[in-house]
Amino acid sequence: MERLVDNQDVNKEFTLKAIHYFWKTFCNGSEFNDPKLYLTAPPLRGLLLKFFINKFFPDKNIKILEIGSNVGRNLNLLLKEGFNNLTGVEINPIAIEYMEKYFPELNERIDIYQSSIENCIKLFSDNQFDLVFTMAVLEHIHPDSEWIFKEIVRITKGLITIEDECNQNQRVFKRNYFDIFNKLGMEEIVERNLEDLYDNDFDGFMCRVFKK
Repeated sequence: MERLVDNQDVNKEFTLKAIHYFWKTFCNGSEFNDPKLYLTAPPLRGLLLKFFINKFFPDKNIKILEIGSNVGRNLNLLLKEGFNNLTGVEINPIAIEYMEKYFPELNERIDIYQSSIENCIKLFSDNQFDLVFTMAVLEHIHPDSEWIFKEIVRITKGLITIEDECNQNQRVFKRNYFDIFNKLGMEEIVERNLEDLYDNDFDGFMCRVFKK
């Protein structure tokens, strides 16, 4: 299993480095970034993701990348579903330790990059993945790092985003991902307003499925 370690310097202002600092180190009971919470989170988001992947990307042999895989709960769900070519990128080393402890089979069978997405995305080749997916991760990408959206299009044939597109704060940046990825050459084949479907469980969230 491949490991890439991100060693960039950080500060505590809300800059790109500060956002990386928060997601990389701030845990220990935080309601926003304690990896333990991802182990016991309500299953609805994972079940929704599984539905869309099975419907639009049913081949179990496809190459899948999750950006912001945390403890690996989504990837483990896909492994149990029969998908066996899985890769994750996760900046928080504690989250990866929990993956090793609680999902040992997944840990043995996937490639996991301990890194910010900015520091590893250019390592991936053109169309290396059949599917890249994100769940409440792109919304935390700092405006200085929006160049990664073009890189995501470069490395994949398909994309699923389940992201907050309506709210904004120091760590959440409001964007319309149809506008972004359509302009970069991807065709949107599904758009679902999850707040309309599930009320408060998905405040401001949209699910979008794209293919080249």
